[in-house]
This record gives sequence, structure tokens and C-alpha cells, in this order.
Amino acid sequence: MLRVRNIHETTEVLCIVNIDSYVPISFRSRSQPIAGARYIRLGDFQRRLIEFQFPADSLVLSGFTMVSGEGSTHGTLMGDGPSAVGLPIISLPQGGAFSDSGGIPRLDIPTDVAASCTDGHAEVALGVAEAFNRRVVYGRVQFLLSDDVLVGLRVLELNKVEQRVLREYIAQHPHQGDLVRGR
Repeated sequence: MLRVRNIHETTEVLCIVNIDSYVPISFRSRSQPIAGARYIRLGDFQRRLIEFQFPADSLVLSGFTMVSGEGSTHGTLMGDGPSAVGLPIISLPQGGAFSDSGGIPRLDIPTDVAASCTDGHAEVALGVAEAFNRRVVYGRVQFLLSDDVLVGLRVLELNKVEQRVLREYIAQHPHQGDLVRGR
């Protein structure tokens, strides 16, 4: 999993969030594309995929896109704890490196990815953790940590249209574990 080694504090907060039926959730901290951006991709790379975007010269998590995913009607991450304002600075997993095959630099990490929409917010759980004890807050986006491990993402203050679109997506893409429980 991804570890947060520090927080990039900033006084300027540009928090662009999009929720639609094609790309369920995306977030950018910049209005312009990042030249030479690098990506860390989490998921199974078939049914579940979330991409984290980083500038070419740092590991400041500057955006994410849930490209595809499974939805869960329950199972939001529980927790509380101190909050810091800014963007997470990630450390690469031991032995991890961005590809240098001449294409877009990326690092793939297999893990579970599941989205939910409850109480006016969206949540993306990363891995199997069920709780968090710290938050990094940037506008209406929260990066949820268990100690220094990134275990989830939360987008707050969804309007009614965003909630409806995300709930429809989740209903059309149920988490396989939900199908087993629903029998």
C-alpha cells in the first residue's frame, strides 16, 4: 500500500471534483494538466482501477481518478483522529519504481478498490482496512490514513445530482462480496 511520508501544506486550495456515470469520481488540485505527470495505479486493472496523479518532480498526490470500480452499499471506513490541511506526499513501496518504458511513467499496485456513497459523501476504500486514525484534508477531499498508510479517500458535500449519479453507478457495479452476501 501507499504510505504518506509528509504533507504538502498550501495556502491556495483548488479542489476540482467531478462525479459522472462514465468516470465515477475524479479530483484535481490544479486547473491545468500536469506536464510529465506520473501515475500510481491501484486495483485489479480489469474491474477496479484508481489512478493517483503526481507531478514529474515530486510525489505530492495532486489528483486521482477512479477509472472503474465496484460499489458497496455499506462498509464505509470508520474512524476519527487528527486532521492536517494539504496534500499527501507519498513514498513509493519498497522496490517500487515508475516504469521507464518510454510511455507515461506509472507504477501498478494490486489491491482492492471499492466505492460507497452514504450520508452525502463518497468514499473509496483502498485495500482491506476497516478504520482510519488520521486525515489529510484538501478542500472537500479527505485522504484517510491508518497511521501512515493511505486506506481511503472521501469526497464531502455531494450535491443531490452527484449522489444520484454515484448511487446509480454503485448499483450497476456491485462489489463481488456484496453479491455473495445478497444470496
